[in-house]
Amino acid sequence: MANVRQPTDNSSRQNFYCQIDIDDVELIPNNILSLTIREWVFDILPRLELIVMDDGVLTEGYPVKEGSLINITIGNSNEDEDMISMQFMVQDVAVDVLGDNKMTNVSITGLMKTTDMFTIRNRNINSSLSVDAFQQLAGEVDITFSNPDDISTTDRMTWLQLNIDNYKMFRHVLERSSKSGDTIFCYGNTASEIVVKSLRNATQTSDALRARYDLDKFALPKSRLKNGDEQVIWFNSYDIVNINGLLHKMGGSGFALDYYDQSRNQRKTSDVDFQLGNNTTKINPGQITNHQQFGIINDNVYNDYFEAVVRNQQLRAGFFGQSMVMAINPIANVQLMDLIDVIVPSLVDENMNDVYSGEYLVGGIIHNVSKGMLYRKRISLHRSGLNQSANA
Repeated sequence: MANVRQPTDNSSRQNFYCQIDIDDVELIPNNILSLTIREWVFDILPRLELIVMDDGVLTEGYPVKEGSLINITIGNSNEDEDMISMQFMVQDVAVDVLGDNKMTNVSITGLMKTTDMFTIRNRNINSSLSVDAFQQLAGEVDITFSNPDDISTTDRMTWLQLNIDNYKMFRHVLERSSKSGDTIFCYGNTASEIVVKSLRNATQTSDALRARYDLDKFALPKSRLKNGDEQVIWFNSYDIVNINGLLHKMGGSGFALDYYDQSRNQRKTSDVDFQLGNNTTKINPGQITNHQQFGIINDNVYNDYFEAVVRNQQLRAGFFGQSMVMAINPIANVQLMDLIDVIVPSLVDENMNDVYSGEYLVGGIIHNVSKGMLYRKRISLHRSGLNQSANA
């Protein structure tokens, strides 16, 4: 509960529910110009961007600084069943003085709250799988660890943490983790958890959610959606970006490696693809577009250590090059790495767009509330491959 309360102007009500306090100073909801929370499968911690109008409370009375604690609760209304309630720690602050020096706009960025995440450590994590190392690292910084699919790996070794903090150590272990013929992800979410998921498990699940285009249902509250419509992700707009041409040339199409196993030279390749579209987008599937030279593999690491490093890079570059970002009804309860079955409406008739419809994985989620606007949610969907055109 905030210790410093400011008088709230109830004459200008917001179109969303929002409570924010910074170092126990409660903010007036009407002064919040924009609040954005981003969660991403490639980020260890969710990120916050906040812009607030301020008359001196946050710049003179109780100045915001690195490490200041932000408590946030946002939702569609005060009856929202899926509110986001999180704590963030301030990273950076920028102050923009307005007109006659009577008001400022304070821009704040932050990361999900942790304890001692950025303290440099020198130690080893003895004889552990990468998943066990993630659990230990999360526990040390007071974050709940979640492995909902009970992912197991084949990378038991002693992990050395040399002059790096736990944030960098998460990435260090992730890049060198190994799940046979697969790759794993370790990321933070808005439930204040560190989650481990695998690409194979996510793409092969039978529990795909449905996403459908509808301008009316996109704006309806949950109470007005009937006959199963409340289980559908309704969207009203989307955009598509495809950078496969770049990522395939960086190794997404096919990766090779050489190393010495203490008796002879070894050469291995990786061109694994968990394709969700019917047709590949690769010009030459399996073509080697990146080749790495490693040194001698020694007894301090597991047997397919170098191969796993290359496979992780190849799978991530090969799968996430195509993205569809859509604005969805914010009542939808969507999680990172969910499998979504999308029907994109056709531009030429009343049928669906066969090429871009189909299954995608959720790679990112953006939550936003802004002055005078409704609570907004956007999701970034990704897949490898395209579906066959009906005209082909």
